Amino acid sequence: MATQYEKDKLNAEQIIHQLSPELSYKFKQEPELKYKRLRLGMIQTALLSENSVDKLNSLMEENRVEIDALMEQCGNNPMPVNTINDVES
Repeated sequence: MATQYEKDKLNAEQIIHQLSPELSYKFKQEPELKYKRLRLGMIQTALLSENSVDKLNSLMEENRVEIDALMEQCGNNPMPVNTINDVES
């Protein structure tokens, strides 16, 4: 007969097993969300500038380390980080 501790431990392990895939999925999305927020902020700032193209390129260079870190957290699944000149109209 299992003790209450053993029953609780088994129950906890089952709960962890059930939740692990969902938690992993949500945590993988967090860096992408942070990246998108950062990028949106840079675009908004650039649009307020007199020379939006240069400002966006400058902001992207200033934030390159953070962008690279967020991309790495996404499992090296690179998100496009284009300059304003790379965007087709």
